[in-house]
Amino acid sequence: MSGDGATEQVERKSHYVSQAGLELLDLSDPSASASQTVGLQAAEYVPEKVKKAEKKLEENPYDLDAWSILIREAQNQPIDKARKTYERLVAQFPSSGRFWKLYIEAEIKAKNYDKVEKLFQRCLMKVLHIDLWKCYLSYVRETKGKLPSYKEKMAQAYDFALDKIGMEIMSYQIWVDYINFLKGV
Repeated sequence: MSGDGATEQVERKSHYVSQAGLELLDLSDPSASASQTVGLQAAEYVPEKVKKAEKKLEENPYDLDAWSILIREAQNQPIDKARKTYERLVAQFPSSGRFWKLYIEAEIKAKNYDKVEKLFQRCLMKVLHIDLWKCYLSYVRETKGKLPSYKEKMAQAYDFALDKIGMEIMSYQIWVDYINFLKGV
């Protein structure tokens, strides 16, 4: 390690290989690196299968195979990144209880309870899907369980659910749960 200026300058320079374009950035130049780094943050790596799925959706927005790829990708991302995909999904399939439930479960996993309640408000009245309603009841049970008014809130949730889907043949499990809840009260 000599003390000459050229060698020290080379040692001080650090290079960064970006995922988008494999360009070398000279991070020792503060003015250049700041603008280039901002560009890199915006140009995020997107897997090839996701790009292909997006292209398929441009051709056919109802392609369930393409949506399955995007859903799997969204489930492996933090909710802040995945939310855009979930919003597109429920906009494309607004009456699909399965897709609403996936979105809600992702928000529950991230403990975004305000967002969960807004999602339930958006979908419950128009989507009569048993598993979505079971998810709603489970959410009320889990989040309101420690409140002094828990029994009242849970009874209201069961009444609300059964009023909407109680005549559905697959609602028997909700009826059984409600009866067991009433026996325990």
